[in-house]
Amino acid sequence: MSTATRTAPQGDPGARAAAPRPGLRARLRPHGMVWLVWRQHRAGLWTVLALAAATTGALLWVRGDLADTLAANPLVAGEDFDMALVPHVDRIDLVGLALTFVPLLIGVFLGAPLFAGDLESGTAKLVGVQSSSSRRWLLTKLGTAAAVACLGAVAVGLAFRGWWDLISAWGIGPTFETTQVFDSTGPVLVAMTLLALLIGATVGLYLRRTLPAMVVTLGILVALKIAWEPFRLAFGSTTTVTTSDGTASGPPRPPDGAVHLDTFRLAADGGSHDGESCVPPGQVEPDDAWCEESQEIVGWSVEYLPLSQLAPMQWLSAAALGAVALGVGVLLRHAARRALR
Repeated sequence: MSTATRTAPQGDPGARAAAPRPGLRARLRPHGMVWLVWRQHRAGLWTVLALAAATTGALLWVRGDLADTLAANPLVAGEDFDMALVPHVDRIDLVGLALTFVPLLIGVFLGAPLFAGDLESGTAKLVGVQSSSSRRWLLTKLGTAAAVACLGAVAVGLAFRGWWDLISAWGIGPTFETTQVFDSTGPVLVAMTLLALLIGATVGLYLRRTLPAMVVTLGILVALKIAWEPFRLAFGSTTTVTTSDGTASGPPRPPDGAVHLDTFRLAADGGSHDGESCVPPGQVEPDDAWCEESQEIVGWSVEYLPLSQLAPMQWLSAAALGAVALGVGVLLRHAARRALR
């Protein structure tokens, strides 16, 4: 006895329903233009992700080492305790300074070759003859590189912030307005990384050669890093504390975590006097008693930035850097039209 087998016709819905569905791994794998961009730049993108993962892991490890040091010492300030934290303070200064160069490295080694390599080799000419538009190609390459760079910056910035929070709670280590902390944590690191990537990509589109684009990008980012330094404190709102009971007891101390900016002697008319105006004739050191009598000093005026200003300052700084990035984006669009026409 034989059994007949019926084959469903090609247009039968039952045949389509029986077709195997792609697995989760296949569905999550990049396709189309994203896959092409990833394949082309996989060495650089994987390097960024690997370095970010290794740096994040190392920062989490040293934070754990610091936590063990704090747990093994008495919870009181003392000479032995302070000496135990000195290596951690030196280490966090060095690492924080190194992290400020992350945007520079991203701009030079990821941003500059992003388009310059294709333009130099001539492969960018193939974009116009493919089904995908040059605009989609441009946005996909930028978006993929930006996503990887920003992901790494977020992970590293969060890990470093956790390490700094632990040591700054003891009133030691770099203060929050320093380059080591302010530019290496929070949205500022992400904004600077994205801006550096855009600058590198724009320079690559204009110069159309990889090595010159990397050199010029390096020079621009170094100049930008130097120019950025004076503007950091401009995004904060300072707090001023005054006293009116004389100067014998000394100026008031800012709260823990605050950044001390300046201290003046306060006169009865509301004027402020620095230490030099309180030095009697023929002496070299200020004399509080003489100053109170001759200058009518009534107390102290202390100006500082509270720790609560860190987050607002960083978000305002990121917004300012974002505005600069928008300007760079306009230049990038112009450069892309010239390079791909």
